[in-house]
Amino acid sequence: MGWLIATIVLIALIWFMIVSPGFRYFIVAIVVLGGLAIYGWNESEQKDYERRQQEAAQDRAAHERAALSAISRSDLALEKVQLKKGSSSWTLTGNVTNNSKHHLGSLEFKVLIEDNCPLPETNKDWAVDLVPKKCITIGQDIARARVSVPPGQMRAFSSGPISFEGMPETNSPRWRYKITETRSD
Repeated sequence: MGWLIATIVLIALIWFMIVSPGFRYFIVAIVVLGGLAIYGWNESEQKDYERRQQEAAQDRAAHERAALSAISRSDLALEKVQLKKGSSSWTLTGNVTNNSKHHLGSLEFKVLIEDNCPLPETNKDWAVDLVPKKCITIGQDIARARVSVPPGQMRAFSSGPISFEGMPETNSPRWRYKITETRSD
């Protein structure tokens, strides 16, 4: 029934447009104004969408900054940290205690393997390194460990595989690490 009424109205509009030039101009004006209204509405929606996208990106960036700055390195205690060699890669493992007020979500480490490290000159009375000796870095990589540690608790962590690509063979390697990033959840 609705199709029949719509068909009759359409035929009547076409007939009036043929017969009456004033009605024809009226319909053309309505079509042009309707097109402009639709264009304006579409532009408004596009600007609103872009504004919402920008606000979402700013919120994500603020959340990212907060996640990276919530836990300082001094709020963490690492124990039993080991660099283990597997068949084709290395893994950094250990325990981390979260002494901050925020939930720890992940850690990022810079891991160095060094060679040709001379023995330090020591003061025999104090056994202190008087002149630090320079080692040659033969391997360097970034290790990431995803670990969920609530405030005031300890958890074991294990990094993903570390490759140390291009590292030459060595007889007496020495390794060290540094926390480069902490991320809260």
